Amino acid sequence: MRILKSGSIISPHAKPLNRMGVNLTVPGGAPIGNTNGRKQRLFEQAFIREIKQRDLELGDGETLRRVAKKIIDLILKDGDISAFREARDTVDGKPVQAVNLGSDPDTPLEIRHKIG
Repeated sequence: MRILKSGSIISPHAKPLNRMGVNLTVPGGAPIGNTNGRKQRLFEQAFIREIKQRDLELGDGETLRRVAKKIIDLILKDGDISAFREARDTVDGKPVQAVNLGSDPDTPLEIRHKIG
């Protein structure tokens, strides 16, 4: 418990407020501006920097167009199935994996929940 100069008592569980009384935390609980939870995406950052640098030399958007052309060539000309999967997963997202918990119809999966 804290006591402010104004005499107000603040619970230790109170959310931090700014001078105007606005809550400074986000729904996850970290104060606004806290970057501790941000992932370090070093490869992504390096990749984007390289694309931007090459676009300065080749023209805006030309780098990604060339990358897309190369991937499509790998798929169509070389039959590269891994290139196809990467392209599909990037564009459409990865397919949902089916999970079959009760595969035998004679012995179905039984779920019991006990309350109390």
